[in-house]
Amino acid sequence: MADLVSAVVAAITLLLGWLTIRNSQLRKEEVVSWANQAIRTLQSLLVACVLEDKPFFEQRSKELIVDAVVETSVLIEQGRIYFRNEVRHDGHGMHKPEAYRGYRPRILDVLVLAHQIACEWGNASPEHKREMIQLLESDNKLFVSMVQKEIGRQRTVSTETKIGGASIDLHELLTQAPASARVDAGSPPVRGWI
Repeated sequence: MADLVSAVVAAITLLLGWLTIRNSQLRKEEVVSWANQAIRTLQSLLVACVLEDKPFFEQRSKELIVDAVVETSVLIEQGRIYFRNEVRHDGHGMHKPEAYRGYRPRILDVLVLAHQIACEWGNASPEHKREMIQLLESDNKLFVSMVQKEIGRQRTVSTETKIGGASIDLHELLTQAPASARVDAGSPPVRGWI
């Protein structure tokens, strides 16, 4: 019996050691930190673009867009540490330094597009701004989806957090019962257009 217990303890210790080494090789905590900053930058840029013409947000919007120019550039370069280019042996980018050879990963392409939008925003026509906002919205969702696949959890701790939510529309909620009645009934909080 003692031999069996010792063997199980040794196997568990070996497995935990392997998992620790594997986790450190993947640098998961660093990727999580990088991804969180990228999401903050992408979403801040989107909000700044959407609310640019609102008087209460006009100055802050300009600041966030300028900040996004720098932040996206930095995040792209940091992302190259975690996500390598794909070399397809077609000669693409082979004249560049090693980290830049081949094709940039899609996860970084999202940040490149956001960087380009932030750089071009001030000179864009109203029609192009609307199109840029649509691109930002879809690419932000793509980025979060890719990050979730890369580092996200497969399961939640609580069964409540995995229950599907309801679509929330502020204007629809305001035309229904008073807010106090909805809160008492356990309705989800209002979140904005996101």
